[in-house]
Amino acid sequence: MSHVEYSHIGNFIRLHRKQQGITQEKLCEGICSITYLSKVENGKMLPSDEIVVLLGNRLGVHITNGPELDEALENVQIIFEQLYQEHERNNSDKIEELYESLLAYNDFLQHPTVYTEYQLISLVHAIHTFDVESAEQFIHKLSTIVESLSKLQQLNFYHLQGIYFCLRKKHYDSLVSLKKAKELAEELQLIKPFLLYHLALTHSHLKNKHAAICHANEALKMYNEQVNYIQSLYCQMILGINYTRTKNYQKALTTYDQLLKLADSLELHRTKALTLHNLAYLHAHINKIETAIALYQECLKYDMYPEICLQTLYQLAKLLYEEERVGEASHYIDKALQIPPTKDNTEHILITCLKYQLEDTSSEKETLILYLEEAVIPFFQAKNDIHYLAEYYELLGKLYYTNRKYKIASDYYHLAMHIKKEGDESI
Repeated sequence: MSHVEYSHIGNFIRLHRKQQGITQEKLCEGICSITYLSKVENGKMLPSDEIVVLLGNRLGVHITNGPELDEALENVQIIFEQLYQEHERNNSDKIEELYESLLAYNDFLQHPTVYTEYQLISLVHAIHTFDVESAEQFIHKLSTIVESLSKLQQLNFYHLQGIYFCLRKKHYDSLVSLKKAKELAEELQLIKPFLLYHLALTHSHLKNKHAAICHANEALKMYNEQVNYIQSLYCQMILGINYTRTKNYQKALTTYDQLLKLADSLELHRTKALTLHNLAYLHAHINKIETAIALYQECLKYDMYPEICLQTLYQLAKLLYEEERVGEASHYIDKALQIPPTKDNTEHILITCLKYQLEDTSSEKETLILYLEEAVIPFFQAKNDIHYLAEYYELLGKLYYTNRKYKIASDYYHLAMHIKKEGDESI
């Protein structure tokens, strides 16, 4: 096994030991010293074949050897490379196909040469199938050895971790991971559009408008060069959203017009629905309320992901509520609450809060205040969602001020200001 790099064996042993909750002392007892094992795990020493077999046996891991080994490992590495290429293209169907093809090499995937890479590839698969529980397990496992991974593996790990946090809507955590990935990508001169796209997406979620536009334009240029129309569409969507936020409405309208034409030509119905949703949001911003309402209603005619459907119903109901069209708002709130909650549950929290705003007709709004303080605020505190925390702290401040409870109102207004400042400084 002398051809295997030190770090492969070290990572392999440490991963299995940590996974089984075995201490170094217990693992090496009667086999080698703790110092010896520590050097192996940290990639500072290559153990003898005999030691590797003994450690593997104690961990319950059989390391395959034989004449077919080199050919099998070579084939596995080729599949790994293809998987990473499809990951960069965001081609989930092809990733599923390639990942299933690894089953033919199941006996070899425990080999130290490919085991760590296989964990990363499994993380890729979990993310593309939206299996956040499995993704979390792979991230936890890999985080125990991240410092001993190669620079390229660290780059892939932090990028994947950033995507995972994005799926969990932990956008500040996502940004931290993606920034680490970008630093490594710059060091390795491996800046790729998929990383830039996720940086743009995360900055957009955090309302960091100019950074979102900058990264989206960089990614868009690279995707256009690759003739990757689908990813180009996603970049343009981010640009449209953030042009709206920067009040560059004409540029946003032009972007959305291009998106609608492309979505129609490529028959991307969900992309069209999302574009209509964002176009409605834009028209609401420029006070074209009836146009916004009509666009939200048109959006609902399309088959959408549950999360996007809930967002559309929420924005439509909120707009109607603000226009004092209470009956219509209530209709869309009821439709939204009939949809099973998403795993994240954010949209149901928002819609339920809007329902209380609409239905709590008491002068002091006690039911609404109770729901805000006992459900809404703790939910967004747990997610560290500064945007919604600031919004609902302000709402509580307004409610308490109306109730002439000025000290409590002042405390909530102060919290809103503080958390907004904290958000600005953390980006």
